[in-house]
Amino acid sequence: MACYCEYVLTASGILKLFQMVVGAGIVFLLSEGRLDANCYLSMRLDALILFIASIVFFFNALLILVCVLVGALEIPGSTMYRMNYFMATFIHVPTSIAYLCIETRVGVYVQGSIAGALGILNSLMFLANAVMAYHPRVV
Repeated sequence: MACYCEYVLTASGILKLFQMVVGAGIVFLLSEGRLDANCYLSMRLDALILFIASIVFFFNALLILVCVLVGALEIPGSTMYRMNYFMATFIHVPTSIAYLCIETRVGVYVQGSIAGALGILNSLMFLANAVMAYHPRVV
């Protein structure tokens, strides 16, 4: 089994690493301080939807990165890859905007504003990755 570590040095690989870092940051910022007495996560619906979308696409980016690193070089040019990142873009944009709108209405919450801004940044990175999928340069 070959390891294609050079993929991490390409633009798509770097974007995927940033997507994972930003996604983990969103999950951390949204979950911090929202545990109730029974250790259940309690948050508003808009925060929950952004939280779930961030977790799903964090693990999705991680899975795609691992698949490409272990040798599935046809993934970055596949139709499923493109559809995945367009769906990620169009799920993250409305959830981040809705979260920011409600967050500013509730009050000033710096961590929440940062999480919403990171969600919009992550959606732009997903869009860039989807556009780059039409001209994949893997190795």
